[in-house]
Amino acid sequence: LERTLVDCATALPRRQGLVIADAALHVGADHDECSRILEGVRSARGVVAARWVLAASDPGTESAGETLARFEVLLAGLPRPVTQLRVEAESHVYWADLGWPEHRVLLEYDGKAKYEANGRASAAVLAEKRRQDRLEAAGWTVVRVASPDLRRPTPWLARLATILGPRP
Repeated sequence: LERTLVDCATALPRRQGLVIADAALHVGADHDECSRILEGVRSARGVVAARWVLAASDPGTESAGETLARFEVLLAGLPRPVTQLRVEAESHVYWADLGWPEHRVLLEYDGKAKYEANGRASAAVLAEKRRQDRLEAAGWTVVRVASPDLRRPTPWLARLATILGPRP
């Protein structure tokens, strides 16, 4: 698994390499072993990109959509978010896809599976609305991103940058 991760990180564009790296780490690939393998790569081709991918990878990412949203955040130079951030609101515990606890900001990737996996989509939408209302009442700002937003990230990245404030 580690060798495949490194091979993909050196051969693919960073965007796709990061999706594979996150998925591999999520199912148990060893980050340190990946680093050792990458150090032994003799060819210079793709090594710089692979180093970036390995440094940016995160085993907490649970879907390709979350990885791609995080990729755009990192590419924009915004602070690295925490993955699967535990948040308490109104006696409920939630797990946010990405978050910046120091700013009380959450980024949620909304894929179809979230709303179609367990029964009626309308019930899932209403449950997600209640969840967001509770999070916002607890002082969190929630930014939502879906697949079409990944093709045009500028609007939501600009909003996120404004919410997160000036960078040092």
